[in-house]
Amino acid sequence: MKKRVKKQSVHRPARSKSVRSRIERMHRAVRRDVAERRAPLRLLEDLFVLLLAFQVLLLIVNGINHMNPILGLRLEGNVIAQLFGDDFRSQTDAAIITHENKPLTIQVANEKSDITLRQLGVRIDTANVQKGLLSFGRTANLPADLADQDFAPLGLRNMTLGNANFNDGLAADYIATLDKKIDVAPKNAYFAFDGKAAVVHGDVDGTAIDGNAALTLLKESHPEKKAQITLPTKRVAALVTMSQLNPHLEEVRRIAGKPLTIVAGSSSVTLSPEQLVGLVVPKVVPDAKDAKKTTVQLTFDEAKLNATVDEVLSKVVTAAQPTIMSGGVIIQQGKPGIQAQDEHSITHVLTALVQRQTGAANPDEVQIPLVTIESTIVQRQQPVSSNRTGTGLVRLTFDDGPGAYTEQILTILGRYNVHATFYVVGRNVERYPSTVRRIVNEGHRIGNHSYTHSNLTLLSAAGVEQELTSTQTAVRQASGVTPTGFRPPYGAVNGTVRNVAASLGMSIDMWSVDPRDWAQPGSSVITQRVLSATGPGAVVLLHVLNAQTVDALPSIIQGIRAQGFTIE
Repeated sequence: MKKRVKKQSVHRPARSKSVRSRIERMHRAVRRDVAERRAPLRLLEDLFVLLLAFQVLLLIVNGINHMNPILGLRLEGNVIAQLFGDDFRSQTDAAIITHENKPLTIQVANEKSDITLRQLGVRIDTANVQKGLLSFGRTANLPADLADQDFAPLGLRNMTLGNANFNDGLAADYIATLDKKIDVAPKNAYFAFDGKAAVVHGDVDGTAIDGNAALTLLKESHPEKKAQITLPTKRVAALVTMSQLNPHLEEVRRIAGKPLTIVAGSSSVTLSPEQLVGLVVPKVVPDAKDAKKTTVQLTFDEAKLNATVDEVLSKVVTAAQPTIMSGGVIIQQGKPGIQAQDEHSITHVLTALVQRQTGAANPDEVQIPLVTIESTIVQRQQPVSSNRTGTGLVRLTFDDGPGAYTEQILTILGRYNVHATFYVVGRNVERYPSTVRRIVNEGHRIGNHSYTHSNLTLLSAAGVEQELTSTQTAVRQASGVTPTGFRPPYGAVNGTVRNVAASLGMSIDMWSVDPRDWAQPGSSVITQRVLSATGPGAVVLLHVLNAQTVDALPSIIQGIRAQGFTIE
């Protein structure tokens, strides 16, 4: 009989338990993974709930507190709206006062100065600022309002006061005052004499405040952010440069190569090379080839020349003494006088200087021609014409200035409270602008007497226009006044001169009394000639070229008034 083999039992329960354990572990892992994946979402949900709560809270707070700006809003960096604290209106007032009166320190070059916005005209409208603060974050644009109300508590919303009513004029005046303190005027190049020959001394640039840039900086100034401002400066170039003078150095050396003697009869004056160099005046003119550039021409200081020629003539010029008769009997024998032949004696000196300059000639001396004045006869029994009386207006006029004696003449006119008309020469105006300003400031009138004192009838219409317009420009730049009257040199007028003057809107002003003071007949003769010819409406022609006119002027004024006439 076969033995039965006993089958081994399978432990099924143990096997089933292991599977379940693994499944449970898998389930836990899945649940853990899902939980980990959902954690950020829950965090976002929580943050969203918090932000929503914060937003709702802000809306509620700002809605309830509608009489104040939104919570956290700043004005010039300072919190202006708080749950607890000072009333925002008082804070606004304090901020405005501080803003307007906080000093700005202005630095320019080595100069420092303090100024406030209020001194520059800034005036902040308190009501408008408060209105702006209340409306900020409360507009009809909900997204923008929500953003403003959210960012304000974080310090990210700030209002500035600005510079309302900033006054450009006050600022410009302030800048000009500072400019005077730091201004370094440019130095023009010039000719000098080094003991052997003429040389050129170089130009030096100046410094000034850049006005436009400085004004912009002041307009944009913000004392709360930056309490100090440095104003920009600019280089001011010299009008006459060394490079412009160097090409003319040889001309000046020819002019001053040796002394020049000015002779009038038995009188003479010798100008040394150094003095001759001092007579040379560079004149800046537009470049003929490039209107944007300038070039230099050599001219001469006529005021100095007039004074020198006057010195020479004063030693030889004598007034004619009249022969005085009474009842056909000579009581006093007269004597002839001597005077200069030409009204403008310096023309002879100028001609010699130009000859040297161009190399056409090299004269050692210049002769000033003289003429003899015959003695007149005076009958004692005849009434002296200067004792005539009358009424009416008399005008005093002075030609050829500004010159050597203009300032003295102005002083005398001021002493007697008399106003006159000065017909000025353009090139002299450019040399003596301060004298022109004094003429205007003291109430006198200025007329045009051409630019070079040329005989305009010898020029073309374009030449005449250039003479007149150049003088107009010179007077306007020196004084701010534009002449409306024109007196032609030597009284020379033709159709061309009249037409050009009319096209420029200028009257042609002549004269009725000419004592020929330029010939230096003596101050008493000048006075007698004026008083003997003066009548109602008279226009007296005088010059500013010599001392005899200055000496005669007080007696002329007194004599005209004694005759009963009024001097304008």
